Amino acid sequence: MRSWGLLPEVVEESTVRVFKFWFCETLQDGMHLQNELYYRLKQANPEYRTRLYQLACKLTQKGADVVLTVGEQNCSLWASIRSSKDLAHTVARKIALPANTRVLSDRVS
Repeated sequence: MRSWGLLPEVVEESTVRVFKFWFCETLQDGMHLQNELYYRLKQANPEYRTRLYQLACKLTQKGADVVLTVGEQNCSLWASIRSSKDLAHTVARKIALPANTRVLSDRVS
């Protein structure tokens, strides 16, 4: 987790490059930002940006390293591969948004 605060980073979507990779037994969207690898936790229309930001704040306060990307067509919540998926699952299921449920439903022992 970044040590500069308890607010998630917000990045313009056009400044990141999305790639595909194998994670949690399925093909995922990933991105690289500031020497960290992230997987897409949730993606939604821009109208849900506030809700995604609230979710990102909750995850960050619980210790997860998350980033929100925003663009004209959609916004996405990204979690560091090193962040706890159990933590992300616990908070994310409280807000109904389109999601990659495979990542959220898998738990690390």
